[in-house]
Amino acid sequence: MAKEVVRSRLLAEVVGIKVRIDSLLLEEREIPWSEIDDLTVDEEGIAILLSTGERCQYSFGTAKVRERSRVAQALRERVMASILISVTGPEGTLVALRRDAKGEVFTRISVAGEISEAGRRGAEGLARRLAESAGLNEAPLRWSASPVSFSATPTLG
Repeated sequence: MAKEVVRSRLLAEVVGIKVRIDSLLLEEREIPWSEIDDLTVDEEGIAILLSTGERCQYSFGTAKVRERSRVAQALRERVMASILISVTGPEGTLVALRRDAKGEVFTRISVAGEISEAGRRGAEGLARRLAESAGLNEAPLRWSASPVSFSATPTLG
């Protein structure tokens, strides 16, 4: 059952994973590492993850606050390991060259809010240049937000 967790710059589609943290084994079937984007995990973020469904609550519900911080750290480390290189793009976008769980390298453009058509084109151009600089002419391009967040209003500067 797929769910979407949205929190400012956090956008994640859901699937199954297992995370081993010291002696604590968490079976979490709600977050696929290949789809996590711009994950900032703090106590509020963990609380949001805990409230997203029965499986989350079952997996994390008995964790103590001390253990939750270890969960947050494991999430951060896993996300950071998937990012090969990232740069800031136009209009607050973040363009990253990433590797998914299957080893496929792709470019991801993260959008925090609305973006103009010019900003979209600029971010896509930056993503192409980033992939080319890594010797990848055909790296797939993925967006962290749906096209409805794009604004038709051009921005200056």
